[in-house]
Amino acid sequence: MNYVEAVFNPIPSYDGYWTFSLDNLFENSLKENGQNKFAQFYLKTYQEPLLAIFHNEAILKNLAFMVSLPNENKIGRMLKYSEHHFYISLIELVNHHLDRYGKTKEEQRNFINGLIEEYSKGREAINLALVEAFKTKALKLKDVIDKEINSEYFEVAREDYEIYGKGEEFREYIEKSYKIFQDLIAGMPRLGDFFDQSVDYHELASCFDDDTFSLMFAKIIYEYCVSKKEGPLPNCYQYLMFYKKAIEEMIKTNKRYDPRITYILPSMAKLRRYSRWNFHEEYHALRIMHPEIKEINMPPIKEGEENIYRDINFMEKFNHLYDQEITLNWELLPEGNSIPQGKSTGVNNKPSKTKDYDTLVREVNERITTLENSNFIGRPFKGLSQSFGGYYAFFYANGVVILEKFWDNEERQIPVKYAATYVMNIDNFLEMSKMPKADLISYIKTIPNSKRLYHTSFESWQTTLYDAINNEQMSEKINTVVDFMNNLESETLSYE
Repeated sequence: MNYVEAVFNPIPSYDGYWTFSLDNLFENSLKENGQNKFAQFYLKTYQEPLLAIFHNEAILKNLAFMVSLPNENKIGRMLKYSEHHFYISLIELVNHHLDRYGKTKEEQRNFINGLIEEYSKGREAINLALVEAFKTKALKLKDVIDKEINSEYFEVAREDYEIYGKGEEFREYIEKSYKIFQDLIAGMPRLGDFFDQSVDYHELASCFDDDTFSLMFAKIIYEYCVSKKEGPLPNCYQYLMFYKKAIEEMIKTNKRYDPRITYILPSMAKLRRYSRWNFHEEYHALRIMHPEIKEINMPPIKEGEENIYRDINFMEKFNHLYDQEITLNWELLPEGNSIPQGKSTGVNNKPSKTKDYDTLVREVNERITTLENSNFIGRPFKGLSQSFGGYYAFFYANGVVILEKFWDNEERQIPVKYAATYVMNIDNFLEMSKMPKADLISYIKTIPNSKRLYHTSFESWQTTLYDAINNEQMSEKINTVVDFMNNLESETLSYE
């Protein structure tokens, strides 16, 4: 997989978001003609568009954050500049001494919480609320400009100046601050959908050496993961697994492979040299802290099928196969193991109305081979409990699940005689697998668009199986027939 996609749009995809500051990107960028390539990218994609809106460079003095999050259709992920961090930085502008003047601590806290609540209502609501807050502050600053020491806000404005106005004269600081808020008031209605636009992460990656980019984001994502001190790891941890395996492949041919970056610690106190050896130590410690981390081997992905595995809703359900309730009834077939096939006796039996042992074994082997080559996700799940013992479950990227029982007794290789192939979707499978005791035949009759495929001739079974795998839902015509048959009184028509 492309290393850039592995960071920003991986397979399998996942839900949730993760954010990162840009200081390390500036620090580790390539230089071109003496220019920092990422700085040029940042100027083009963030600073210049916002400068055209606000007409004031001082508004952009705080570095932006970026956020990785799902696409709107939940197929894959995208990269954006963080709207959340942008608005939080604006809210902080109205939480200075001048803003707290004449308010109790509780009143100021309620004021800030009110702005945060407006942000949760949407962009239009927070823009209107911030414009009103900026107007109030601008009036106070204008009062200081006009009345100077006679302004009732003069002393609190001096307190802010001591913190934020270093290197400037007091009046210069006040006039500059007033201009900032005037430009914010004018610019907020023009902000529009800037933060809806995605960032071209391939262009971003071109600002870095390949090895630097890969190690840098391993460190960035590691730090994001360990910052979440409670609960499960953020889903982005899967890149750490990808990077570890990528390194293992690299050192097979180059044992001296050792990329290094300069990493800025969160405290911003100092820089630190960081290598793949540091990553190895931190990754090992993380795995000890989080033994719940699981690894899933994906099958080879055919060209054009990438988005199937980027379906976030489906991959989220697939991960539920590892829930404790499910693992009581099913286990992932261990890597390197396969479903056992039978051996024929070689004895020629006389023609009979019933199938002989060798015929049954041959048909079982054919069904095993067919399903093992049907492009399912990962590896089969093997039934453990009394309800599912002997069954294997195959999961497909479109949500279809196939349940098949090959042997009545797998160890003694006694073929199953009177079984069928069960077709359902992954939601039904998860629900069924959590039942104390599941009767497949009874349960499947209650599931819309599910069915049993009877073991008639192998060719007929195989054709029907492929149709079931490739179509999440049966056609309306077939549903009508199934409903009709199920509603018939038993004395009216008997059938198998």
